[in-house]
Amino acid sequence: MNIDSMRGLTLMDLVSDRNGFLAVYPEGVSGGWNAGGLRSKSSENDVAYIADLLRHLQTKYSVDRQAIYACGISNGGQMVQKLACDLSDQIAAIGVVAITGIDSMCKSCSARRCMPVMFFIGTDDPLCPSQNSGVKQLGGLGEALGIGDLPVTPQLAKLADIMTAEEIVEFWAQHNGAGSPRQERMPDKNTRDGCTVSKETFGGGDREVILYTIEGGGHSWPGGMGFVIEGKLGKTCMDVNASELLWEFFRTHRRR
Repeated sequence: MNIDSMRGLTLMDLVSDRNGFLAVYPEGVSGGWNAGGLRSKSSENDVAYIADLLRHLQTKYSVDRQAIYACGISNGGQMVQKLACDLSDQIAAIGVVAITGIDSMCKSCSARRCMPVMFFIGTDDPLCPSQNSGVKQLGGLGEALGIGDLPVTPQLAKLADIMTAEEIVEFWAQHNGAGSPRQERMPDKNTRDGCTVSKETFGGGDREVILYTIEGGGHSWPGGMGFVIEGKLGKTCMDVNASELLWEFFRTHRRR
């Protein structure tokens, strides 16, 4: 993906315009991010790049330094977790869409404070292994990524340094010292999208970790424009809007 495709997918500009915050779309040098792990998409020092970008923005705009947030999908979701670990003195909260986490990165995480996190994970997303699922086929997504229709299991994911959905949520909940989750079923607002949503909330305040599980959801941005290429990404949930929910989440969390 690039800047334009991210803007089109998330429609975050609409949320930014309505709520008066600065939306920024960085782009990795090689079309991906160096988030660590065994199969990093880049060899660039992208943490330094984001730190430089933040300094640049702070010279051009009136930026509230206690209210800087990062969100991303897929490899971008891995990258914002690396930012949460390496730039915890600048990032107030993060949002992760359609990806889990990198085991080696989490084991070396140097975040010096609690990090509020919001996740959106689809049960039919082959790049998000789960302890409760069996074999997932990459299908059209694998073709789009140029790696073919490979089978994905929690065991194979572990060999590839990829955590399950349960493991990555537990990692951040434990890091934040959050307690047992409160569970909630979300209204099925769009009965034609083939998806339903459940919500789990761990902790509260600065310790908060929220997981939206998209039953039937694919490798997509809920409420976004992913349905236009549904054949490759899987179903896009229209019951919730990730961009709206992320902003509602972010605005309640300030770096202290």
